[in-house]
Amino acid sequence: MDTEIKKAFVLQTSMTSDAFEALLEVLNLTPEQVSKFHSLCDEKLQQRENEKNEVMKIFKEMLKDKGITS
Repeated sequence: MDTEIKKAFVLQTSMTSDAFEALLEVLNLTPEQVSKFHSLCDEKLQQRENEKNEVMKIFKEMLKDKGITS
C-alpha cells in the first residue's frame, strides 16, 4: 500500500500503523477492492489539499486587505 495513503489514513482515524495493517489483513481485500480503496483515498487527500489551499488563499487575501504582505 502507498505509504502516504497509509499515513493519511492512520492520522485521520487515530489508528496505529499496526492496527491498520491488521485491519487490511482481516479484510482480505481483492486487488479490485484495494484499487478502489487507493482511488478513494487519493480523492479524499486531493479534496483536503484543495480545501487547505482555499483556506490559505482566503487568509492571504485577508492579510492583504489589512495591508500585511508576505
